Amino acid sequence: MEESTIDWDKVTAMDNETLLQFANDLYEALHLEQAKSAYQLYLKRNHKNIEALDQYTDCLEQMGLVDELQQALTPYLNQQDLITSYEHCYKLLFKYAQTQQGKQAIQIYEYGIQLALQRNASKRDIGDAFAAIAEVYQTDLLQFKESEQTCTDAINNAFKYDPLNLDAFLQLANFHLNKEDEEAAKKDLRVIYEKLEHEMEEYDEDFILQVGKLLVEVELFDQAIKILRMLVDRNAEDPESLYMLAFALWKAQKYEESSKIVNGILQLPDAKEDQEIWTATLELKDQLEKETWMDVEDEEQNELQKLQQLE
Repeated sequence: MEESTIDWDKVTAMDNETLLQFANDLYEALHLEQAKSAYQLYLKRNHKNIEALDQYTDCLEQMGLVDELQQALTPYLNQQDLITSYEHCYKLLFKYAQTQQGKQAIQIYEYGIQLALQRNASKRDIGDAFAAIAEVYQTDLLQFKESEQTCTDAINNAFKYDPLNLDAFLQLANFHLNKEDEEAAKKDLRVIYEKLEHEMEEYDEDFILQVGKLLVEVELFDQAIKILRMLVDRNAEDPESLYMLAFALWKAQKYEESSKIVNGILQLPDAKEDQEIWTATLELKDQLEKETWMDVEDEEQNELQKLQQLE
């Protein structure tokens, strides 16, 4: 359903139950901009429906609208009775924590974990939250002496609740790379790779892209290429995913395929919106052209040597 085909006057006239179902259907069909508008219309009428708020903020999260996600959740945070009346209230806190930094984010994650444990939340949800805490310690709070221990504690807690938590393995790989232990990081990433091969649909694009980048960093190019191909199959017009695939192919000396992807990126209508990726793509294109020229020179040199041997 295209946005131009939606009669918003008819949508506005829907009863609450029909309107919420309409918003959910749009979200399931990945018509996210329209779903966002429908959820906003519903919540304007029914601002105390926390389940609908959860669904709306899922939509914002998938759209990458961090500021709007924060704005949507902030008015509810002081209404503790309203929030905690919702069975999955901890998910709202985890989402809000993603919009915060440093110790503030950790405090919200910890409160969310407390609520999750009280409500017998899934082991994966709890493991993911502990892994998110580890990430905060490795980014926002890296300068503090105690961060190394608290980071490892958070990772261990993630594994305590979910022994195969891939977010925790990703944070462990980052931890080992920060400690310059590349072999340990490779071991962590192989665990992630083997599980993603069979369960990729359960993980979001941002997570898969992070894994792909680390696989390239530790020079596990075959695994990186396979993961990134699967990611590009999911979203064939994301410049960053395409760039990482082209970069991995270049590092693996698969120059022809890398060049095709680079040329495709440069023709995407929105390619210039991310200037960092655009510049990196142009630099990779230059490097590939040099490699092609060097290959031609090598081939000519080999042919010359063969002729000399015949003489």
